[in-house]
Amino acid sequence: MGTKHQKRGQELDGDEGADELFQAALCFSIAGYPHIKGDNLAIQTQVLANAAYTEGAKKTRYTIKTIEVPFKNKKVPVNLHLPDTDKPYPVVIVSAGLDSLQTDMWRLFRDHLAPKNIAMLTVDLPSVGQSNRWPLNHEFSDLHHAVLDHLPTLPWVNHRRIGLLGFRFGGNAMVRLSFLAPDQVKACVALGAPVHDVFSSPNKLKKMSKMYLDVLASRMGKDVVDIDSMSGLMSAWSLKVQGVLGSRKTKVPILAMSLDGDPVSPHSDNQLVALYSMGGRAKKIESKTITKGYEQSLDLAIKWLEDELI
Repeated sequence: MGTKHQKRGQELDGDEGADELFQAALCFSIAGYPHIKGDNLAIQTQVLANAAYTEGAKKTRYTIKTIEVPFKNKKVPVNLHLPDTDKPYPVVIVSAGLDSLQTDMWRLFRDHLAPKNIAMLTVDLPSVGQSNRWPLNHEFSDLHHAVLDHLPTLPWVNHRRIGLLGFRFGGNAMVRLSFLAPDQVKACVALGAPVHDVFSSPNKLKKMSKMYLDVLASRMGKDVVDIDSMSGLMSAWSLKVQGVLGSRKTKVPILAMSLDGDPVSPHSDNQLVALYSMGGRAKKIESKTITKGYEQSLDLAIKWLEDELI
């Protein structure tokens, strides 16, 4: 399917061709899901996804730049999406979960951020995609902090109007960053982010699917799933254990959301985040389907960011 979209994209011009190529990138990413380290198929599909995304970037009417951000004596590639280069735009740093690539985020920009004249900068979490050279540990927002510090060097974005949007573990990183760099961030949204509850008990970890446990083990550099060992390490991922949530409030307004009944991100986690955010809000999304719940969450997220950044 990815190859079909890529072929169509190469034959078509402009946005029509670009959209086909971005769809190809998404298909290649799905083919490599959940991007386990050492999986040759996953490695190949990531290369194909990046190549298709680069092709699409050349055809779209929007401007997409790959920026290499210095981090721990190396450079991490991130994708900056701009409505155009006529003026500096507010920007939202976006990071998804441990099983997603930054090339999955095109529609978020095209359908939601670009119409609001907001730029988007995507970052892979440590241990996955373009950030796979760095291990996943309790400080995985440090990479995002490096990206945040790098933004003032870019002439295309307004570094005084920066928002954060994180899905799943990306949400954990964005919430943490909102407390560590409150003077650099205007607003934050976390969707389905685990921040404390799931890290607080081995029994909760055991209830996760085998595939998700395999993903976690892979990201932590472990070849075998050992619940006791993993839960000991992951307890440090709790923002409450770290003291991020519990010491002082951040002035960054954070909207923390998750679907009703989410085992990874219960409403208590969102309430905890909102409690320590000035102007923060916790929202439980009640929907009969995951798709509708996601759409509802995304609409609220974009409105939250727009109100704070524009």
